[in-house]
Amino acid sequence: MLAVDAALKPLLLNGIVPDVVVTIDGNPVVSRFFDVDLEVMASVPLIYFPIVHHKVLVQWPGPRYAAYSNSPLYESLTVSHPRGQLHAAGTVFHVCVDLAVKMGSNHLCLLGADFSYPGNQSHVSGSSFCQAVVADGMHECLQDGHGQQVMTSRNL
Repeated sequence: MLAVDAALKPLLLNGIVPDVVVTIDGNPVVSRFFDVDLEVMASVPLIYFPIVHHKVLVQWPGPRYAAYSNSPLYESLTVSHPRGQLHAAGTVFHVCVDLAVKMGSNHLCLLGADFSYPGNQSHVSGSSFCQAVVADGMHECLQDGHGQQVMTSRNL
């Protein structure tokens, strides 16, 4: 089971320990996703992009593996410090799915992947970071499986 960073706290609070955790965002607020007892994560790898906030890396008790996206941000690092490259286009879900495929997965089951902002919230209830999402011209509306209009972003 691969878990995105925002899902870590809700998973651990429900007694579910993922096999791998993926984080890519350099925003310091992402370190809140890791504000939970990480003792059970001592053998769980963290896959991360080098821009993640240093607090995330300091907190992580298990092995850590850096990867790059195809962003120009990593061009010089790719030459001087080669790493694997994972697809990223605005959400950690892209990275997680690409990693699963590169690890040999033929079938994926995406649990908790909203692909929109249900209730106009940025993250799942129970995560360490959840903020209101407002219509600002950067979001689009679509119909969810219940016939309701929900906001989404093109990258979702």
